[in-house]
Amino acid sequence: YIIAVVSFFMDILEESFQKVANWAKNKGFSVVFEHNGHNNISFDDMIITINTSEGPETRLFSLLHECGHVLVCQDFQRYKEAFPGVWEGTIDKRKSRSKHYRVSLVEEEMLAWRRGLKLAKRLNIPINEEKWNKHKADCLYTYLRWAVITVGKVHG
Repeated sequence: YIIAVVSFFMDILEESFQKVANWAKNKGFSVVFEHNGHNNISFDDMIITINTSEGPETRLFSLLHECGHVLVCQDFQRYKEAFPGVWEGTIDKRKSRSKHYRVSLVEEEMLAWRRGLKLAKRLNIPINEEKWNKHKADCLYTYLRWAVITVGKVHG
């Protein structure tokens, strides 16, 4: 019985992941997997990279978050107004060492998590919000530490 429940849950996660990957594909992005890699998005290459070393639920959360970035960045003018520090740091790499850049980047990360969760709801993907919030907090904490501790280094 337990094996059947676990299998059913894994099927739902796989279906959900595929639904989000298809959403990303419709936006022009490819989803690629990298063992022990970093979850990230490249707007230049239109690629979302997902770390296969994470569990299936965490991979789904990470994909939703990266798709949250797609949503946050889809309106160029609005993005520049909402995150001027990131925009300025992108144009002038020297500015990417500033507090303004770091705080602006953390704001973007927070919004990408919110938009990712909204996307899950729009796609009717069941989310364990307790696990989502824990994973989100873990990820955001790394950005907060980076913003406070990393002085003078360029975010890559």
